[in-house]
Amino acid sequence: MQGRKVVLSGLTLACLLASGCVTVPHRGATTHKATTLVAFGDMQASGGFKGNVDDETRAQLQHEARLAYLEAIKVDPRHLPAYLGLARLHKAQGDYVAALGVYQQALELESRNAGLWHEIGMAQCKLKKYDDAVASLSRALEFDPNNSKYKMALGGAMVLAGKPAEGFQVIAALKGEARAHADLAKIYDAQGLTEQAERHVAEAMRLDPRVLQPTVPSSAKPLPAQDMPQTPDVVRTTYQTPASTGPAAPPQIYNGLPPTEAATPPAAPDASSAPVLSIRSR
Repeated sequence: MQGRKVVLSGLTLACLLASGCVTVPHRGATTHKATTLVAFGDMQASGGFKGNVDDETRAQLQHEARLAYLEAIKVDPRHLPAYLGLARLHKAQGDYVAALGVYQQALELESRNAGLWHEIGMAQCKLKKYDDAVASLSRALEFDPNNSKYKMALGGAMVLAGKPAEGFQVIAALKGEARAHADLAKIYDAQGLTEQAERHVAEAMRLDPRVLQPTVPSSAKPLPAQDMPQTPDVVRTTYQTPASTGPAAPPQIYNGLPPTEAATPPAAPDASSAPVLSIRSR
């Protein structure tokens, strides 16, 4: 196992060397660019959540990803993708409190980014902070008012926040009343609220029998709707969001979220505890 871990790290570093992303000087330490560190962190994080690795290797990969993101923040405290990578890593590990803390730092860099507000709202849903999620998802739509994904998430969050009539109207405006009833049935069913779920199933069937299969009971826990506030635990999202409505600047897409010029950067987390891009300890 020890030999395998050394080989894995060696191959990772070799790939970066071959791509020209990393250079090794003859003397002294190498200072890596924030973009290189984030790329390395993304690669390690991706490997750290694959199902075909053992627990020890998985933990090591996730640890290396965290150190890479922290080092990137230390190198460039205004590099938004480093904060996003770290927040998504925490989220994928199930630590939504830590993820929200990092997202709050990211907001100091880019407070008008619709995609960032959307991610915050989805994390708040995971913590059952539904009122906060409604506020965050409303901000996402403020900066990207035509985004149907954000509208669906807002509608679902409203239902979970105890505002079913408002949530229904948001979803129905996108998908029609029959499908809106079907989506509310799925939300309530996932919450174990069978009576409410069955009412919406019946209404959906009345409006359009094609919406749901009548032979499938509502208590069978159907798969969550794609855009409901049940975000998958992944480290990196691939969708791109529109540029901020802040100061005009050439769009730069990093990890699907475009940073813009920031005012005062947040304090960088401490990343001095261990080196990054090193072969794992034997």
